[in-house]
Amino acid sequence: MRNHKLLLARLLAAVVLLLTALLRASAFLPSFGRAFLLLPAIICLAMFDDVIPSLLFALVFGAVWDASSVGRDGVYTLFCGIAAVAVCLCVRYYLRRKTATALLLNAVAVVLTFAVSFLIADGSGRDALLPALTRGLPAAIVAFAVSPLYYLIYKKIYSSALVRADMRTFRIPEKKR
Repeated sequence: MRNHKLLLARLLAAVVLLLTALLRASAFLPSFGRAFLLLPAIICLAMFDDVIPSLLFALVFGAVWDASSVGRDGVYTLFCGIAAVAVCLCVRYYLRRKTATALLLNAVAVVLTFAVSFLIADGSGRDALLPALTRGLPAAIVAFAVSPLYYLIYKKIYSSALVRADMRTFRIPEKKR
């Protein structure tokens, strides 16, 4: 039964990512608001899923992000894959699944993506700083602002599929008499 719930949760997560990719490619949002929109969705998904599925989702939707961007040549695919694995491992071994953790991890990922995007595409001189700040900074702010929404969506999706190992297997040892 758990496998069916986990499969359903992953399908719903794929639908959320697909809707985010479609929203990013549509004209509903202004151009500055949709640049980094997939990144918080991938980061928050990696907080709740295992390493391999998170990596696969990140690579597929990073490739979608690269396909809709001009002249990036797989940079976002690589960055999304590395970020998903790093977030998955951090949440598994060091951090808890909380909204503050999602905000922190998304802030780090957005700042790194903004810096990499500026250095690769726009870092050709002094004249590139103004377009990066007028287009990239609002996109980073929008991506940071929607990260709690993605966290709550994935928390709701995965809450029935995840079995908390610490609640099921952790037992206080009884004293022997």
